[in-house]
Amino acid sequence: MKKHMYNWLVIMGVALMAACGSGKKGMTSGDKPDDSKGSETTEVKDQVQDGDSVFARLRRGACFGRCPMYEVLIYQSGYATYDAKRFTDTVGFFYAHLPASKLEDIKKYANEVGYFEMEDKYDNEYVTDLPSTETRCHFDGKDKAIVNRYQGPRELRSFEQYIDDVLKDVKWIRIPSSQD
Repeated sequence: MKKHMYNWLVIMGVALMAACGSGKKGMTSGDKPDDSKGSETTEVKDQVQDGDSVFARLRRGACFGRCPMYEVLIYQSGYATYDAKRFTDTVGFFYAHLPASKLEDIKKYANEVGYFEMEDKYDNEYVTDLPSTETRCHFDGKDKAIVNRYQGPRELRSFEQYIDDVLKDVKWIRIPSSQD
């Protein structure tokens, strides 16, 4: 019994170090959003077009370590928001406009990895310190959301990273908050 408990603890320790010790950030320092406050305030509700719906979403959640916490929403129109909460290079709320080609790239890759055929949730209630990654895709008459916290397939992790990579060269513009 003790040997099984020891093995379980070792496995859990390795999993936790791998999940939170990677130091991955939502954006690298070379990809920092424009942090200038500017003289004009942009309201998000003014940027999202009437009838516009979410095309894709990526949300990375917390862990007990220094896991990056942020959410990216990409709308059908190409309007996108980046809400960087903790352990990212820059904290704040940002927006950008993506060209249709980037949306097409995301759509193509989602179909290549079989995103819409994957399970809705990859989790283990006994593993509590792993960060969750939530994705959603809504296009071509399909709508799918996946929570990936524990042992999601390689293709799903690849898709999550692909969204991050597509957004790296986007010029994000900071939306001043009431605390600025």
